[in-house]
Amino acid sequence: MSPHGKILICIAFLCMATVLLAGCITAQPELAILSPQDNAVVNGSSVTVTVAVMNFKLVDKIGQANVPGEGHLVYFLDIVPPTDQGLPVAAALERTFATTETTYAWENVGVGQHVLGVELVNNDDTPLNPPVSGTVTVMLQQPGLTACTQPSDCVPAQCCHPTSCINKDYKEVCTVFCTASCEGPIDCGAGTCGCVNGQCGVIPSNLTG
Repeated sequence: MSPHGKILICIAFLCMATVLLAGCITAQPELAILSPQDNAVVNGSSVTVTVAVMNFKLVDKIGQANVPGEGHLVYFLDIVPPTDQGLPVAAALERTFATTETTYAWENVGVGQHVLGVELVNNDDTPLNPPVSGTVTVMLQQPGLTACTQPSDCVPAQCCHPTSCINKDYKEVCTVFCTASCEGPIDCGAGTCGCVNGQCGVIPSNLTG
């Protein structure tokens, strides 16, 4: 065989070796929160988190020995997913849930802003190396009574000396006469009803003026 032929064969073997080596390199695990979107407004007291997992096998082996490339998910409510290597992420933490399901619903969540976190972990509940997690922030609002999308949706909840605000669709007809005294946080120009983060509330005049 000519030297030129030998060189071509060597190049061919090198190309094959490169392809095989590339196939042996495992893609890094990935996690994406599909819903809810960051800064979403959710009506009600429950919120469902849906995620997508790539390059990682979800297995029901929680608490068992670690196997590279497999594990489960841990969902967090108002907790930033821990990333300390070797430490179980759910240890001594409330409002966490470990599962292999890519959807989880948090129930009885209070009105207001909440952080939803999700993390991929090993079978023994420890973070991957490097860690793989994600968070989104959502605003839960009570449907109907105090929900709003604009300031004009909100009116005083009480007829006389109001102390809170509600959606105008839920305001009762006032049939009483009120005294002229200034007693509440809205009386005599002290404040107004406004829409803040999807909820009707009292806005003091020193914040609106």
